[in-house]
Amino acid sequence: MIPDRTMRQTKRLKDILAILVRNGFGDLVDAIHSKRRLARTDGLMAEEQVRLRHSTRAERLRKVIEELGPTYVKLGQVLSTRPDLVPQELLAELTKLQDHVEPFPFDEIRKVVDFELGQPLELVFESFERKPLASASLGQVHRARLDGQDVVVKVQRPAIRETMDADIQVMMQLAGLVERRVPGWAVHQPTRIVKEFAQALAEELDYRIEAAHQERVAGKFEADPTVRVPRVFHRASTSRILTMEFVDGIKVSDLGALRSSHADFEEVARRGFRFIIEQTLIDGFFHADPHPGNIFVLPDNVVCFIDFGLMGRLGQQVRDDFVELVYHVIDRNPHRVAESVLSLASADTEIAVPELERDVARFMDSYCGRPLREMDLLGEILRALDQHGLRIAPDLFLMLKAIFEIEAIAVALAPELDVLKEAEPYVRRVFLNRFRPQRLAEETAAVGREFALLFRDAPASLRELSRVIRRGSIRIGLDQESMPAVLSASDRIANRLAFACVLGASLVGSAIMAAAKIPPTWNGISVLGLGGFFVSVVMSVWLLMSILRHGRL
Repeated sequence: MIPDRTMRQTKRLKDILAILVRNGFGDLVDAIHSKRRLARTDGLMAEEQVRLRHSTRAERLRKVIEELGPTYVKLGQVLSTRPDLVPQELLAELTKLQDHVEPFPFDEIRKVVDFELGQPLELVFESFERKPLASASLGQVHRARLDGQDVVVKVQRPAIRETMDADIQVMMQLAGLVERRVPGWAVHQPTRIVKEFAQALAEELDYRIEAAHQERVAGKFEADPTVRVPRVFHRASTSRILTMEFVDGIKVSDLGALRSSHADFEEVARRGFRFIIEQTLIDGFFHADPHPGNIFVLPDNVVCFIDFGLMGRLGQQVRDDFVELVYHVIDRNPHRVAESVLSLASADTEIAVPELERDVARFMDSYCGRPLREMDLLGEILRALDQHGLRIAPDLFLMLKAIFEIEAIAVALAPELDVLKEAEPYVRRVFLNRFRPQRLAEETAAVGREFALLFRDAPASLRELSRVIRRGSIRIGLDQESMPAVLSASDRIANRLAFACVLGASLVGSAIMAAAKIPPTWNGISVLGLGGFFVSVVMSVWLLMSILRHGRL
């Protein structure tokens, strides 16, 4: 007898395949079902066939995700932050996915709250409004009163974890089929993507993690009167319930209400922008979803941020490299900008550095000086990187996305605001931070520890290498197609080594002639020695320029 769970998964898989066919992905379904040809589109209604002809593949895939429901919408939203996995055209469509669903009944809210808090809702909250303030796929938000204060309570949907677990099982099954049967998809590792998504979803379903994020940011800006982060009430919060301070503000996108409240648009824009810039460039831990629905304006132009479920993290080195990139953009130096791009991005193939520099220069000529509101700068950057086979890490993309989102809000509020000028103090602060004595001492100590570990492990590593050599177990693999590139690199290395040897001999010989004062002399200095030093300097500059020109030190 077939278990009910297996039957449900089989039925769900068939529903997914039917939705794919209905949206023009019959070729994909045929590839999955290699033994049966199910993907016929001639049976679709005429209007559906017209819709398919007038929409792109990326648009149709977004439609599929929306039809599949909350779990798949969440997957699409996660993928919209992964330019390393998703083509730029699809990335733009995934950012349009909406997460609004019908609210669930108050009786179910009561059951979740009663179970999570271990006592009836009425004994915890002094009041609890039945009508939700907002509703989404994972949960919904209600206004309430706790300990004499107005609060909002985010309650997770009943059985949402079980539903999403079942969906992920089907998703994993479908990803395995695609990986095995659809040509060209194995390289994208769909099963790995689903596993990463399951891990991210597990974190989002635990409201305690969001509460920790919120409190960390609140602590950072506790002394800043221009910014507000709602306080968390832990005694009424669990992994499925998050209770926080209610803020009576105006959405930053409601320009009419802001005008009526006599808000200072430019000051609001400046404060919101600085909030995100300080987090991204200084702290490296930042609100990664600052869209207008998550930002409120309170009296006295205080800016309040909510929803800390999606956060980004950047290491110090990445922030340093990004600031250096910004510095060279301002300085209009395409060569240095290209070097900074290569330090921030990764590639599977060799990058043609001269072509990259040329495209960087063209990009800077086209966009530098133009108002930011006239450009899709993030999209243009991603397209430029894609042309050169470059990818940026997900968290770096999240940082760029957060900066451009808050910049768009700032420009909508105050079109004349110079966001580069607002960012300048933070860019300078990160730039100069690298040269602080404490930072230099810390980095020197870290390098010293690495060398100590290297010397400690060297004898054991050499013994192991010696055993491998004696066993004859060393294997070196060379791809025939890559041999010309390898030989070319070997020639270049050999030439540079020979050049360096000649340079060293020239320096040593010049020093001997200068010390011996071999005639002819000029002011007591050997002219031959002095000439040798001059030739050595020219050779050194030539060698250095050659190395820099090829982008390798």
